Order: sequence, then structure tokens, then C-alpha cells
Amino acid sequence: MLTPGSTTCATLAPGATCTLTGTYVVQQSDVDAGKIDNTASVASTQVTTPVTDSVSTPIAAAPALTLDKQAPTGSLTVGSTLTYTVVATNAGNITQSAVTVSDPMLTPGSTTCATLAPGATCTLTGTYVVQQSDVDAGKIDNTASVASTQVTTPVTDSVSTPIAAAPALTLDKQAPTGSFTVGSTPDLHGRRNKREQHHPECGHGQRSHAHTGLDHLCNARSGRHMHPHRYLCRPAERCRRGQD
Repeated sequence: MLTPGSTTCATLAPGATCTLTGTYVVQQSDVDAGKIDNTASVASTQVTTPVTDSVSTPIAAAPALTLDKQAPTGSLTVGSTLTYTVVATNAGNITQSAVTVSDPMLTPGSTTCATLAPGATCTLTGTYVVQQSDVDAGKIDNTASVASTQVTTPVTDSVSTPIAAAPALTLDKQAPTGSFTVGSTPDLHGRRNKREQHHPECGHGQRSHAHTGLDHLCNARSGRHMHPHRYLCRPAERCRRGQD
């Protein structure tokens, strides 16, 4: 297992020693196993059956995961689709298995990496459709998590994405309906003034004084005075009876 893997002493007097010094590069498999097992042997012309000795060097396991939920990309308007990226990293010293990154708010809501070596990443990419409740709240709060066989307590990360409020109102005042002649009353609901009535006494070419309170002749040809506010006379139109 060492480099060099052997050494030979030509002769060895009683009580003397023959030493092999070698090196070994620790492998990830050793760390995953939690130890390094190694066996050496020695034999000679006189001792043909090898004499062996073994040593087991423990390696402490330190499984760890980190999680980075990145800010979404996309328009922050109702009905728009945001894309989230959640990256889990094996921050420990052993290979981890069944590494699952979850975010129930996204579609898809999770992804699983069968194994994850130290320093490697497992990424979940998902989408979310902005709701009116998010805009009303002024933000989107979201939390993702990751766990594995070796790290059973989920590691979480949250991100809050602000949404700027833009309150606004519009107003539409519609044009009235009805007659647009002197003394008429336009009706915003499209109904004519039912209190007005035609009166045969009124001639053409007279002015209406229903809103002035003056007692004028309604019909110049008849020479009769009409009661104020009783008849409404309009130019080029018959008089209509009304109430003030």
C-alpha cells in the first residue's frame, strides 16, 4: 500500500532492524470508511512464512451540507412565472447519499442526487407563478431545505423577494343623456323629465323664465299673463308645464 512498497536488507544480525519507510495518499474511500486499514509483512531465507502486523488508523467523519437559495429571475407581476435555483453543497468530508433538495412552493418541488462527493453540488431549479396575495403582501417568502442519509436534520435557507406596491385608480365620468335645450334637465340615467308637459298656449319665439322667478308673458299674441313657474316657454319650441 506504501510507496515504495518494499525494502530488502541483505543480512540482519540478531537484534538488528530492517526498516521500510513509505508514503500513502489518503483516499475518499478511506474517509468514507472512517479508517485506513494497513498490513505489512516480513520474511527471510530463514523465516519463509511471512510475519505480519496490521494497523487501523481512524478518520473522523464530518458530514455537512450547505444550502443556497438564490433570488428568483422574472417579472414580479401577478400571473408571471419566476424561476428559482436552489443549490446544495456537500460541505463535509464524506460522500453523502440520497441527497434531497426540497422546496414545496416550486414546480417541481424536489430533486434527489444518489451520491454527492465532498465539494460537489446538487441543484433544484423550479418555477413559481406570482399570486395577487404576494403582491398585496409586498413580498414573496420562500424556504428550501436539504437532507441526506448522513445529514438527517434538514438544512434550510430562505429568501424574501420584495414586490414594490403601485396603487392606482382610474375614473370615467360619462356624458349625460337627455335634451340639451334651455330649461331642460339632462338625466345621467337616460330618463327624460316626466314632470314637463306641452301646453298649447305657448307660442314660438318666447323666452323661458322658469328659473328666474319673473312673471313674463308666455304668449305675446294672447296678451295674457301666465303664473310664474307654471309654464316653461322655449325659443322655437312649445311651452312645457313644470314645477320649480
